[in-house]
Amino acid sequence: MSTIGIFTANADGSFTGDIDTLALKLKKVQIRPVADKASDNHPDYRITCGKANLGAAWLKTSKEGKVYRSVRLDDPSFGRPIDAILIEMDKVETMIWSRSNGSRED
Repeated sequence: MSTIGIFTANADGSFTGDIDTLALKLKKVQIRPVADKASDNHPDYRITCGKANLGAAWLKTSKEGKVYRSVRLDDPSFGRPIDAILIEMDKVETMIWSRSNGSRED
């Protein structure tokens, strides 16, 4: 697992922060709730940086009952989408990435 972002939770349910990897250096990333979801399968959040749409996130609950956001970042420059989670750790909203070892099951 690797921390790739630190975010601040905002009063309106959104998150603001930075994503930092070897290839990405993004400041002021916004994770905003989707107010008008068309169906349960549609994302709960949209992720943007400036005018760029970076991806989406879905609200999930772990088997232990902990709430987190399942994140998918994508861009034409990526070889494939980046899957991560946004979870509160030590009172800080942290985006964590780990290399997939098979099919996605969430």
